[in-house]
Amino acid sequence: MDLDDVNANRTRKTIEAEGGDASVFIANLTKSAHCSTMVEAAVTRYGGLHALVNNVGFAMPGSVVDLDADAWDKAMEVNLKGTMFPCKYAIPKMIQAGGGSIVNVSSINAERAGAGANPVYAAAKGGVNSMTKNMAVHHRPAKIRVNAIAPGHIHGLLVRRVPEEHRELRRRAGDRGHGVGGRISGQR
Repeated sequence: MDLDDVNANRTRKTIEAEGGDASVFIANLTKSAHCSTMVEAAVTRYGGLHALVNNVGFAMPGSVVDLDADAWDKAMEVNLKGTMFPCKYAIPKMIQAGGGSIVNVSSINAERAGAGANPVYAAAKGGVNSMTKNMAVHHRPAKIRVNAIAPGHIHGLLVRRVPEEHRELRRRAGDRGHGVGGRISGQR
């Protein structure tokens, strides 16, 4: 699933080149109906659902002084709804399949401030961590593992909006071993 069909198809082609099977589904994960349709499409295509990886993110650079309500709302919507809605529809399908595994991609920024710290992104990813732990408890009896990983500094599409001086600080932090991510476990 992606909003960008060019990048999604690039990923699909990479998977297929390595001998895997993949399909593309364009959806907005902040829309409940899109997530329901996405899960149904996966079940139809693959005969069931056993795994879900939620890798969504949105942040606006700046401190709380720089941010407005719209930036806060969008970051919360993308990071939290974009994680919760896929789970809402995937978990019943995993229960039908006899269990499964969910991995939510969080961020090291949720656990510690650093170069280019962003309070709204950190708060949203902290919410992902908390949601992950609660989902792990709720769905363990159904044999569904729910965990989060917290990558360190990744220089992907999201970081392109970060000012160059912050990107340089992130690079240097990573070079000193401070950019290494951790694992936020909901359940082992």
